[in-house]
Amino acid sequence: MTEKLLTWVLVAGVMAGTVAAIYWARNRDEKAKGPRRASKNGNTAAVLRLLRYTAANIGGKVIEAVELQKDGDSYYFDGVLIGCFGVYAVQCYGHNGQIYGNPKDKQWLWVSANKRESMANPVDQAEQATRVLRECLIKAGLRNPECEVGFVFTDARAELCVPRSVSPMKTKDLRKQLGKEKYRKDKGFDTDRVSEILTQYVKQ
Repeated sequence: MTEKLLTWVLVAGVMAGTVAAIYWARNRDEKAKGPRRASKNGNTAAVLRLLRYTAANIGGKVIEAVELQKDGDSYYFDGVLIGCFGVYAVQCYGHNGQIYGNPKDKQWLWVSANKRESMANPVDQAEQATRVLRECLIKAGLRNPECEVGFVFTDARAELCVPRSVSPMKTKDLRKQLGKEKYRKDKGFDTDRVSEILTQYVKQ
């Protein structure tokens, strides 16, 4: 009985050591690579594909790389879906690592490869961007335009350590979001007119 117990202890020790070695090696490799942060146009291909797919199904349009300005601030949208329901714009974040934050925090925290860096609260950014987008369309002559801005973390390795009430999305969550019936409800939105307006703000 003692020999069997000893054998099991040795086997368990070897397995634990192997797991620890693998973890250490992966952690070492991640540190060696350093933090990766996508540019505004990085890691957006899958998001844009989903927007185009939805547009094709609802008879809408997609405009990429739209940038609006207000009071010296820039509001960038990686993709804008325009349909009979209104406008749904997406702001992409290419951060990896852990993201910490609360809806009312002015700054969120990004931790990656032993580096800690503050980032603007995406919730605030989306709310401000929604107002600016709506104001832009109203100024161009549209009445009560339906506008919504969502934010998506495009790196699959990103770990979102935020309250559920925030509802941040990864790319897979965007698919579910765009599948909602409200994006197929015809509200008589002038798709061509909105497309014409926003095309003027495409960043070259």
